[in-house]
Amino acid sequence: MDIKIPYYEDQSRLNNSSIGWFLYGGPFHFYQKYNKLISEDTSSMRAGRMIHEYILQPDDFWSDYAISDAEAPKSANQKDFCTFIIDNPSLGRSESSLEAFKLYYSTKGLSDDKIAEKASELLETLSPWIEFLELKKSKEVMTWSEFNRLKLILENIKLHKKANELLFQLNDNPEWITHNEFHINWDCFTKYTEGAMIAVDCKSLLDRIAIKSDYSEVYLIDIKTTGNVNDFKESFTKYDYGRQTAFYWQAIDYYLEEELGLTEEQISNIKRTTYIIAIGSNNEIKVLKINPELIKERSKVITETIEKITWHNLTNNWDYAKEYYDGDGSEDLN
Repeated sequence: MDIKIPYYEDQSRLNNSSIGWFLYGGPFHFYQKYNKLISEDTSSMRAGRMIHEYILQPDDFWSDYAISDAEAPKSANQKDFCTFIIDNPSLGRSESSLEAFKLYYSTKGLSDDKIAEKASELLETLSPWIEFLELKKSKEVMTWSEFNRLKLILENIKLHKKANELLFQLNDNPEWITHNEFHINWDCFTKYTEGAMIAVDCKSLLDRIAIKSDYSEVYLIDIKTTGNVNDFKESFTKYDYGRQTAFYWQAIDYYLEEELGLTEEQISNIKRTTYIIAIGSNNEIKVLKINPELIKERSKVITETIEKITWHNLTNNWDYAKEYYDGDGSEDLN
């Protein structure tokens, strides 16, 4: 598959998240999020990204992450001192620390040698934080506690017989073809007016997919972080993971037909299984097999939502739901 724009940089396609923005936030919320007028990045989202990459893309992990337990400076002057050094790399640490000290600290009555001595001492004290700021320019910085949790999660996954099989053992099985962080661009055809169909550009990034070499079976494997793995059914409903997996299966069907050349009959005969590997806040691991009927129920919602998004996009009406513009201004409470 020819992917010209990386998944997170491609703003021209709908994905599962954007469907959720519209479905639960409405047209205006969708418009703001889709056009990056508002954003959110919670600590749980950050932890989830780290866990996914550590498990699924270990070869890339250290290109994107670094470790530091550096403590932030306690005073504004110390922060300014560090920032000046970071912003003036061409001066070198010794010269930039001297200039920074002169800028942010009183040097009245101090000899040049004493100023240099104090600047050097401060540089040594604040070096861990300066290194942290340097790292942040190109990498996500985590603490040692966060990294130790990643190692524990990976260890627990390898101790879990099904999680280990799905994430690692299948890689060495010649009967299976596996892909991690698998990017699929695909077209969803939706109805706009009676008799008119429009192709809508979509994208999906699957945590992991395993395809049997004879195309008789396909696994969709998704990693989720959660508070308590024993209460995951509540999270499944709350975050509409049924819709997410239905969207992923639509992408997989497109890939099987357009990229692998399977016929509709071959695709319909494939045994398909969806697994969620749930990781609890206490690092407990549970593998959950999702009932296909739960996924099937949400497929219709995807179609209906994409139809609505397409209408709003073509009419450029984003303030209210479609029924507002079509009717008397009232909207149903759903």
